[in-house]
Amino acid sequence: MNQLNSIELDLVLDRAPIRGGEVGIFWLDGADIGHEPSALIEQLGALLDKIEDDGRIALLVLRYPSVTSDAQAHTQLRISEHRRLEQQIQRMESLPVISVAWVHGLCVGAPFELAVAADLCFAAANASFGCPQVRDGHLPGLSVNRLPRLIGARAARRLLLLGETWDASRAREAGLIDGVLGADQLDQYVYELAARLPQDDGVALQMCRRLICEAHSSGYETGLGHFMAAQTRCDDVARGRS
Repeated sequence: MNQLNSIELDLVLDRAPIRGGEVGIFWLDGADIGHEPSALIEQLGALLDKIEDDGRIALLVLRYPSVTSDAQAHTQLRISEHRRLEQQIQRMESLPVISVAWVHGLCVGAPFELAVAADLCFAAANASFGCPQVRDGHLPGLSVNRLPRLIGARAARRLLLLGETWDASRAREAGLIDGVLGADQLDQYVYELAARLPQDDGVALQMCRRLICEAHSSGYETGLGHFMAAQTRCDDVARGRS
């Protein structure tokens, strides 16, 4: 997005005005995500602090740089890092903000967990996705829970148990990503998406995402109760605006 002005360089966050708010673009540092997952987690936490305090970001774009395959050997997270990463992902999932991940190059480890958790995920033609950790005697992260809901148990087994690496085309076929986009196509897509964002404070978006995430773990009666509570919350907020 060449028309964006860079701000808050310590957070590598760009922004630009859009209808109903602003779009934030978080550039993930290639060296950090390949070899220092703690740095990525800290940056993500600081970014979410900024978004929560600012209140104007309506669309968050996580842009991944190209990472060489030798980074794959450095993606194992410690227990404390898994916990911290999941805390930040849960924060991201609770924001009244649409999150879009765009992957360029290899996507494993903490960046893979973020891509799976994002509302939408796109990739450049040269992107690839993998979960090699099980072959090395470790677990990749909470993607073991999110992936079956996202792509189905069969496909999740191939990634997680067999350690397959998928190119962008295979990832698109499986439903892991929403499409294959070049950098210039991503720019256009983001602005088109921004024009379709809800024109409210995002409560309905938050409630809907929560219900989607619960869909595979709650029965009909529980789902109905949660829906009614969420709808009541949305109605209360709408009445407060009128």
